[in-house]
Amino acid sequence: MNHLAETSIRHLRYLSEEIGPRPIGTPQNEYAAGYIERLFAQAGFDVEVQKFECPSWEASDAYIEMNGYRLEATANTFSLPCDIAAPAVFAGTVEQLEETEMTGKIAVLYGELTKEQFTAKAFTLYNPERHRHIIRLLENKQPSAIVTIRLQSGKSQPLFNDWDFHIPSVTIPPETGLLLMKHGKSHALRIKINSTERPGYSSNVIARKTGTRPERIVLMAHYDTVFGTSGAFDNGSGTAALLTLAEALSAAKLETGLEFIAFSSEEYAALGDEAYVRRPDFQPDRILAAINFDGVGQILGSNSITAMSCSEPLERQLREVKKQ
Repeated sequence: MNHLAETSIRHLRYLSEEIGPRPIGTPQNEYAAGYIERLFAQAGFDVEVQKFECPSWEASDAYIEMNGYRLEATANTFSLPCDIAAPAVFAGTVEQLEETEMTGKIAVLYGELTKEQFTAKAFTLYNPERHRHIIRLLENKQPSAIVTIRLQSGKSQPLFNDWDFHIPSVTIPPETGLLLMKHGKSHALRIKINSTERPGYSSNVIARKTGTRPERIVLMAHYDTVFGTSGAFDNGSGTAALLTLAEALSAAKLETGLEFIAFSSEEYAALGDEAYVRRPDFQPDRILAAINFDGVGQILGSNSITAMSCSEPLERQLREVKKQ
């Protein structure tokens, strides 16, 4: 293994094994930002830490009770706390959701309603109309709480990840969902969520090296993760590549300036991206190229390169790189 590969693996292991999950508003997210800041500074770059506000949320416990039995559940990210007992109503399609009276009841969602994670309302860059329609229906129908049934066994990732969605909710595995489908219509359910939310912050970490020309090349990766995952692939791998390139290029004599950006909050509403582009000194007209690293290096997976607004010579170079 060559030096660059060893360096990259070392960064990856530190981020995903030593620090672990790095969601916004958590101490682990702050530790990761500090690690990145130190490495950029050691490489000789001018470093700026750009802080921005975000929620700090954690859940200590969540479960469903049915007929005296306690069932496994995971609080959906940013869910409000609750202790609610109410009859359950079930919906597996948008049409059923539209037709079902839910006010004051516990809505159990499955089927086409839970086949994918919902995009946060504030994330306007990509938010399908289907997602927006389902969220609007739920907010208008005002259930007391929501249970979302995952379709895949072994998947515990929450389906709602939105601090602007104010209905308490949990996600359950399909095995638990089948029990609810069989017995939940004849028994009232109780949902208990112990969670807290308070004001917090996260940070972009930016490293700069000026060139003899005013233009710059921007290299970037996000270092935050969703809750409950160490984020080795998404995106410890991209962050490790970014840090390794910063070290490798620190002594290079270049006409063009370099800017390395470790973004946070990519997983939740892209708050870090927004904070960066709103800077008064953003100057997008002086960016010659922007290269983003997100999910790289899987041996068994696919590694893709997407070129947008590139010149033909640069696209040819990228194709040669991908061949190798």
